Amino acid sequence: MTKINEEIGNALVFYVENISKNKNLDYFFNHKEGWQSIVETILLLNDEELLSPVVDKIPQSPAEQEKYKVPLTNLIFECAKHGFGRTMREILEKYPKLILEVVSVPPEKYNKVLFYDRIMPTVLRLVKEHPEILQSKDENGNNVCHRAAEIGGFYAMYELAKNDTRLVFEKNNHGKTALDYVRASWGEKDVKDIIEGLPKSGEKFKAD
Repeated sequence: MTKINEEIGNALVFYVENISKNKNLDYFFNHKEGWQSIVETILLLNDEELLSPVVDKIPQSPAEQEKYKVPLTNLIFECAKHGFGRTMREILEKYPKLILEVVSVPPEKYNKVLFYDRIMPTVLRLVKEHPEILQSKDENGNNVCHRAAEIGGFYAMYELAKNDTRLVFEKNNHGKTALDYVRASWGEKDVKDIIEGLPKSGEKFKAD
């Protein structure tokens, strides 16, 4: 067995023997070799099903979920990199509020093509089927459009707002709307252009 195969084998043995018998995700994310090595192993084996125990152990309690928001966000980006779309979707379905973290990862931390070609399509399909996910807010009252706009993710903000236009007009706890961030970066004309491009029919459009 070559060195690379030994490393792959050891990672897989750890994963199979330990993840399913531990009560939470600590053992997985705190593994000394790095949980990324497990994802790499699964990629090489081309068996996305092996990630199911991780998804199964995502806690139901919002307080417990909060504990894993950073590593699970990182896991979503790893899954996107490796083409594990089903796992990305399952994580977001079980932990809907994680969408706030996913859309607000600073651009310098990820490949933009990866984000827009793999992550955003998954997110947009999910919110069309489960529109209630868009109602998630953080401790500062920011919705998904606030979070995307804060880091300059105006395309993501715009695409999300197409599902519920009210999102860009909602104020957070500091009295700011997502459009205020656009205005600060691009100016009033671009705010008007965004509003012009959004759906204007039905009860989901509201510009108070």
